[in-house]
Amino acid sequence: LYWAFATMTTVGYGDVGPSKEHRAGMVYCIFAQVIGTMIFAYVIGVVVDIITNLDPVGQQQQQERDIVKAFVKEKKLPKPLADSIIHNHHWNQLF
Repeated sequence: LYWAFATMTTVGYGDVGPSKEHRAGMVYCIFAQVIGTMIFAYVIGVVVDIITNLDPVGQQQQQERDIVKAFVKEKKLPKPLADSIIHNHHWNQLF
């Protein structure tokens, strides 16, 4: 438990030094720390993905707004017409 806690919360142990007699243990620790870091990063990534996908309808609406805005920009429509299109698209999404 100490080893796991010290590995995740510090830069080094300070009280434990590598021994040339136990190279297999050193190699094991290196691999264990790398694997542990990868698992930790994966779990954090999954949690972030879950949080960002809590509102799929809102995400779809945002993507549609971005598409409409890109269309308006690409066609170089006059500002009043562009604002009207964007406003109309927004209200159509609400109902």
